[in-house]
Amino acid sequence: HHPRITADSIIVGSTHTHCGPDVVGIWGPEDLVSGRDEAYIQRLVDTAAAQVQRHACATRVRVPCL
Repeated sequence: HHPRITADSIIVGSTHTHCGPDVVGIWGPEDLVSGRDEAYIQRLVDTAAAQVQRHACATRVRVPCL
């Protein structure tokens, strides 16, 4: 029997920065223009998912596909 990680048992924590990429979209070049870099956001999501999967493989925990 392998433990199972469910989406509701994963906690993501963060702080904030004044010099990092705009992940919210409020710091665009002008009013009503998003400053959000969608390629960066996708990389962030992919990296986080890969780290969860990497940990699951290292600890033999089953991670369900979403």
